[in-house]
Amino acid sequence: MKKLFLLLLLTYLLTACSSYRISYNEKNPFKKAVVFTKADKEIIYIPMMHLGQAVFYEKIKNFLAQKRTEGYKVYYEGLKYGTSDPAEQDTLLMKVRKITGYHFKGIYTDKNNRTSPFRKGFDKYTRQTDENTGIDYDKDFRVDLNMRQLIDQIEADKEPIILEPCDYTTSPDEEYKCKQYSQYSKLFLRTYRDEYLLASLLATPHKKIILIYGVNHYDFLSPEFKKAGFSMKRLVH
Repeated sequence: MKKLFLLLLLTYLLTACSSYRISYNEKNPFKKAVVFTKADKEIIYIPMMHLGQAVFYEKIKNFLAQKRTEGYKVYYEGLKYGTSDPAEQDTLLMKVRKITGYHFKGIYTDKNNRTSPFRKGFDKYTRQTDENTGIDYDKDFRVDLNMRQLIDQIEADKEPIILEPCDYTTSPDEEYKCKQYSQYSKLFLRTYRDEYLLASLLATPHKKIILIYGVNHYDFLSPEFKKAGFSMKRLVH
């Protein structure tokens, strides 16, 4: 049962069970891109894979540079800690592992992270970063919740995430066998973040937006935008 859960969570991390899939070998980031429009508001959504081809990310970087000159605002995904305190970061990482089974720090790159599903078989792919997609911290907008907000919300809505001695003694380079709150994994990875993203996009005064976000969020955004009166079409690029 635990192996099945880990397999399902791996799918969430890469595509989050979306019916809107992108191959890791895809070189054209605009193949699945869509445009949501309502009155004078336009949102160009470029679905992302967090692992893929270097040229995929290079084309996005060039596209963003061009679109900024045309007045577009870039909105991007990014799961941060929500604190700069190292001790608090460690606690958040342990609570996230308690929920998901994964130690998130270095999950795509750390070969010593025994909880990472990306330790083997993914070396030929390039990891998506803010740098290789051309995110400009001075101009662009991170539209995402952070780990602290997500944990706080789960604990407020459901129950406290209690850390046990097992959590403190199991390092990231060891297999994780502690008690989990896996029933809240979807809330952490998808539900709360989807709801926040949608509310932010509907409320923003910006009229021309480029949305750089995981492909997994398409299945939520598409019907919700339609309910809100937006039309959708494929991006011609």
